[in-house]
Amino acid sequence: MSSRFGQFFWGLLLVVLDFRINNFDLLPDLVGYIVIMLGCAGLNGVSANFSKARVLAGILVVLEVIQLINPTHSIPFNLFCTVVDVCMIWYLLGGIMDHAMARERLDLRMRASNRRVVYVVLIALLTLLGLAQIENRDFGSVLSVGLVVGVLSVDVMILHLIHRVQLDLSGGSSS
Repeated sequence: MSSRFGQFFWGLLLVVLDFRINNFDLLPDLVGYIVIMLGCAGLNGVSANFSKARVLAGILVVLEVIQLINPTHSIPFNLFCTVVDVCMIWYLLGGIMDHAMARERLDLRMRASNRRVVYVVLIALLTLLGLAQIENRDFGSVLSVGLVVGVLSVDVMILHLIHRVQLDLSGGSSS
């Protein structure tokens, strides 16, 4: 089970990190979503939330393949991808919450709960900002940078939480 959480960690890390050369992503999100999907498949019996996250990761795999075959920057397609991604994170963290409750780790449950709410709020604000036509470009730019930094910070906190859960499963420290 510990290795499944390791798959979540590495899969999400691949999704979060974008190293591009000539618009080619050296760490494709497709691989990250496949790794997440495999991790969720191994935890179907632990929580129904992992089953839902697995299905959503599978949908994201298909969407990434579509994006590779026919790169599109359409607002509806990107918005759909964002919604599916947010839902996957929501259910992934919900599965961690269920697992934490089963192990009587209320601290980990609370961390997962807080992180998923903050993640959804920040992504929603960033998406709305992207859709809005802000007349003051300087304000929009500063707000965008602030939200991106916030999302990246929450991503790091989610990765840290997954690492903590993995350590907990392997008998390591859980602070």
